[in-house]
Amino acid sequence: MLLFGLCSFTVNSFAQSDTATIATFQKIFGTTQFKVDTTAVPEDSLTQKIRLLRKVRGPLNMDIVIKNFIQGQEENDKTHPKEYFDRLLEECQNGNAHRLIENVLINLYKQCFTEQELDQLLLFYKSSAGQKMSKDFMLLSFTGATAAQRIIKTTAGNLDQEMRAEGKIK
Repeated sequence: MLLFGLCSFTVNSFAQSDTATIATFQKIFGTTQFKVDTTAVPEDSLTQKIRLLRKVRGPLNMDIVIKNFIQGQEENDKTHPKEYFDRLLEECQNGNAHRLIENVLINLYKQCFTEQELDQLLLFYKSSAGQKMSKDFMLLSFTGATAAQRIIKTTAGNLDQEMRAEGKIK
């Protein structure tokens, strides 16, 4: 789902959409507790466990989401040269933007998980079931979300026809 949200924005409209996206996720997940926090993270055992967890989770990571997002922007934006997107990707993978994104993610994990919970997650993601979950999660999410969107669109079309026939909408 995060991948869909990120890939649907353009570089120029991202700031406007960001607020709406956060509000949508807060509504879906029933919380307003998560705040975007780019402050530097301490080099403590909790931070190290979060970094390790993000690493062992394999393909389910923000680096792939960011790369796909930027590649999507490059395909849709004919006003900027390739060098612009190459430099943007480099900054997001190795520069200050990378550091800020990593700080946000680590701070979010710290808001959400205790050290004991991180230990349990690490055990799970190092297991064969955890590795399979990492490998297949994005495919499962993408396929499920795509199917749901198609079903909703078809259902909405059918409902539209029914209500037009009933004279309840024009």
